[in-house]
Amino acid sequence: MSNLIKGENYKLNNPAFILGLFDPGLAVVHLLADAKVNVIGFSTFSAGEIGVYTRKCKVHQIPYPIGREDALLDFLLKFIQDNNWTSLYRPVLFPTTDLFVYWIAENEDILKKYFLFEQPSKEITLLFKNKNVQSQLALNAGLNIPWTIEIKHLNDLPHLEKLSFPLLVKGADSTTWKKNIHEKGIEISRKADLEPLVCELLKTQQSVILQEIIPGPESNLIEVSMIATQKSDIVSSITVRKIHQFPRKYGTGCLVEESHFPEIEKLAIKFVQKNKLSGILNMEFKLNEKNGLAYYIETNLRSWDQIGITRCIGGNFPYLLFQLLTDTKLPFSYKNCSKYSPITWIDPVSEATLISQEPNKLNAFFTFLQRWRKSTVINSWYWNDPVPFIKKWSLSHKIHSLIQFIWKNSFAKLHKS
Repeated sequence: MSNLIKGENYKLNNPAFILGLFDPGLAVVHLLADAKVNVIGFSTFSAGEIGVYTRKCKVHQIPYPIGREDALLDFLLKFIQDNNWTSLYRPVLFPTTDLFVYWIAENEDILKKYFLFEQPSKEITLLFKNKNVQSQLALNAGLNIPWTIEIKHLNDLPHLEKLSFPLLVKGADSTTWKKNIHEKGIEISRKADLEPLVCELLKTQQSVILQEIIPGPESNLIEVSMIATQKSDIVSSITVRKIHQFPRKYGTGCLVEESHFPEIEKLAIKFVQKNKLSGILNMEFKLNEKNGLAYYIETNLRSWDQIGITRCIGGNFPYLLFQLLTDTKLPFSYKNCSKYSPITWIDPVSEATLISQEPNKLNAFFTFLQRWRKSTVINSWYWNDPVPFIKKWSLSHKIHSLIQFIWKNSFAKLHKS
C-alpha cells in the first residue's frame, strides 16, 4: 500500500516525532519537513530549545525523560491514540538528545508495538552511556584509544602513581555531566589540582574519567557520521573536519568542513559492525600530530549538531532513515548547495563568541564575516523560519554589542587619528 496522501501537496502518512528541539532537533525538523514528511515536535521546553519557536511543525510539551519516564510514555501513547495513528502508519521516532536515546532503550519493548525507530538494542545502547566502556569497546574492535581510567571514589586516586600531565577530566555519563558543566572536559596540568577537582565533581557525578590528551590542534578532530541498518549495512556516510569548536579545545564543533579520510572511515565502519550499531551515528576521532595515528574519542547514537550538512553531502540523513523504516521510496532532489568547496557548516553564534578570545579582534571579526558568507549551511538559520535563530542569537543585544565592537576597534581609532 502506498504511503502517500495523493495530491500535488502530498504528505507522508507516517508522522515523524522529533524528541528534543535543541539545535539538532531543529535541523531534523527542517530536513524532514522539506521532504514533505508530517513532522511533530516534542520538547520539555528546557533552556536552549530554540526549536520550540519553529513554524515548520506543531510543538507539544512533554514530561522530562528522567524522573518522569512513565509519564512520558503515557503521554505519547495517549497522543497517538487521540490522533488515530494505527499500526499501519506508526509514527517514526527521532531522538535528538542522549536522554531520549536512553529512554527509548529502556522502553523499547513497548515502544516497538506503537512506533518505528532505529537504534542499537537496549543492551548495546546502555553500554554506550558510559564513556569508559565506549573506549574499551573501541579497543576491543582494534582501534587506538587514549589512555583512560574511570574514577568512582576519591580513594582510587592514590593508586595512580605515574600520571602524565596534562590530563583531561570528563564525566563517564554525559547526561549528568552536561547538567553541571558546559565543556566536554576539563584540562588539568598539575597533580595538585587533580584531587580537589575530582572531589568536587564526584558530588554530582557517579564517576569521572581521566584521559590522556591526544596531541594536536582542534582541526585534527575528525567526525564520521553514518546511517547503519540492523545488519550493519552502511546506507550513507559523511566525514567532516572540525576547524573551530566552542568552547575552545573541548567543545562542540562550530565550524566544520567536508573532508575525506578513508582510513578513519574504515575504522568507523569496523567499530559500527563489531558493536552492532544501527540508526543515525556520529563518531569522533583525533589525529595524533606526533605519530599520525587516529584515536577514537566518542560515539553519539543520534542526530548531532551538524546534521544539517547532510542536506548537501551524504543525502538527507533523517529522510533516508525515514524511508528505510516506512518502506517509502520517494525521490528527493538536491540543488547545488554552494559554489564554494569544500562544503562547510557554521554556527555563527558560537563562532562569533570566539572573537573575544582572539588577540587581533578586528581581524578575527572580518575573518568571521568571510567564513559566514562562504558557509553552505548556517546552524539554525532558515529564511522561511527565522525566529529560532533570532532567539538563539538574542538579536537586539548582539547587534548593539556588534556596533559597539566595530566602533571601538575601527571607527573610533580612525576618528582619533
